[in-house]
Amino acid sequence: MAAYTPSEPMWKAQAGYTGSPTIKQLTPVPGALWRTGDFLAQTTTGTITYPTPVGAMIATAGPSLGTSQVPFAMVTSSSSVTQGVVTVTASSSAGVKAATYWCQVAYANGTTVGATSQSLPSAGFLINCADGLLPVISVSATGQPGSSGSFLAFFSTIPGTYWFQGGAATGSTVTGASPLTNSIGINKGTASMNSNIAGMADCDSDAGFFSGVGGNPGVGKRNIFGPTLNAPPGWTADVYQLPVVKCQQGFFLINLVQQWNGQLYTSVGLNIDSTTGYFVADTTQTACATIQDKPFGPGLGDVGDTYAKVLIQFTASTLI
Repeated sequence: MAAYTPSEPMWKAQAGYTGSPTIKQLTPVPGALWRTGDFLAQTTTGTITYPTPVGAMIATAGPSLGTSQVPFAMVTSSSSVTQGVVTVTASSSAGVKAATYWCQVAYANGTTVGATSQSLPSAGFLINCADGLLPVISVSATGQPGSSGSFLAFFSTIPGTYWFQGGAATGSTVTGASPLTNSIGINKGTASMNSNIAGMADCDSDAGFFSGVGGNPGVGKRNIFGPTLNAPPGWTADVYQLPVVKCQQGFFLINLVQQWNGQLYTSVGLNIDSTTGYFVADTTQTACATIQDKPFGPGLGDVGDTYAKVLIQFTASTLI
């Protein structure tokens, strides 16, 4: 008997299938961290609420950004930029990474999305923050509708996507958080996960084409085909997304924690090896797949071995 060292899981075609794996571009959560071969889950933080006008202000225009709108570029904690009735500055926060925020604001008669009256959102605008800074947004009371008195801020680090992040009385401020108070996307899953499985990472989480604040000017792991400075509209959001191998089709070659002793069609869950950090199959974890085969060959292990390689197939109900 031997014990093998877990290695990166891999996609394998089912018998008779000659095609490639199904790969989709998916959006990471802000601050996502994974490596190739990790299994990813859709992750929701807080509550996802989009700008939705309602009540007496359902047809009322949102806060104006004036007639010469430009991005609120590289704001600092000691300076502010005003466009129309919207003022943006920044708040110092140690360890926060540089980011571009896509934002909208709306008038409301309360400081939460439970307000009974909310205007149309403003035009979308950008805030670029350098390392160590969080965005701070204020809306002046000048020109606000009579039934208002507050504003709601919606923003994210994904172009064209606006999630509620906070509200305040007009003239006061809403400060962003890191990670965002409310967000949704994909990130590395956890041991024993058996729902919302988005697929297997086809690259590291830091191997995208865009690194925030206009794009990385260097060429390297983050920008393997050169720097990307383009953002929607006019270009797709693919530069913010990462490739994921979907689990609905095919098998996955993965190390099995337990000994292989005729465990064909046994239910297995996922675990994370404490030494290597790779995902492994484990019969003691909450089931999300079944063992479909035991391949044999160099480095794959044999009967009686621990951490031998097996082929698993995910249960459809655990996938998205």
